[in-house]
Amino acid sequence: MRPNNSVFAKVLLAFVSAVWMLPLAAILLGAVTQKTADGRVFQITELKNVLLLSDTFWRAFGNSLIQTICISLGQIVLGVLTAYAFSLFQFRGRDFLFYLCLLVILLPFQITMVAQYRQLVAMGGLNALWGLVLPLCFLPTGLLVLRQFLLRVPHGILEAARLDGAGPWTILMKIVLPMNRSGVRLFAFLTIAENWSLFEQPLMVFREARQQPVTVAVRNVVENAPESAYVPCLIYLIPLALLFLIWRHDIVKGMAILWKDEP
Repeated sequence: MRPNNSVFAKVLLAFVSAVWMLPLAAILLGAVTQKTADGRVFQITELKNVLLLSDTFWRAFGNSLIQTICISLGQIVLGVLTAYAFSLFQFRGRDFLFYLCLLVILLPFQITMVAQYRQLVAMGGLNALWGLVLPLCFLPTGLLVLRQFLLRVPHGILEAARLDGAGPWTILMKIVLPMNRSGVRLFAFLTIAENWSLFEQPLMVFREARQQPVTVAVRNVVENAPESAYVPCLIYLIPLALLFLIWRHDIVKGMAILWKDEP
């Protein structure tokens, strides 16, 4: 890349990054200030009220933690197993089933919502945690993402492990997963971020306010008291921000591997 192009690219990336950071800066500013007739002044009363006094918000926060952990564990485990099967095993109809799973990913939730609701009613899954968790655990997103990483595992290593007597489970746990830690953590982060942001699915499954996640609680605050919404929004962002900071190296490495043209 020419020097002028390099400088232009850096300036452009800095500008785009600054634009993306504006909403976060607005949330931080709104969380620690309060609007008055003389402008915004430093005030943490609302922050104290949410942290110490808002039982409703923290109940919703706990609901989101439980729902996100349950759904994400199911998606990660099933995603790893299906990607392992579709990438390193040969069986009849493998490619057809793979493209069929991709077709399922293309279907938005709004198209299948009515069918899912009728099934949950028939199975008695409304107002039950498993009614939210079970359908989401079988989304084939993990197959699409993790398969690209597992295809990069050298077949020579797998053959050597089989000759040494290693079975499929041992190969998965001792070879495949350690070699693809970045990919698994990237998928885990994307899965957790998606499940932490669920909104329509909990509204469909749960009928009682005490069962709703933090996304619904934040929406209610925005509708009823917009000036008080900054603190809940800030707290809502903290878990994902912390997780990204902990896994940032693997996430960036996984994204770099995923976008390489050659395995």
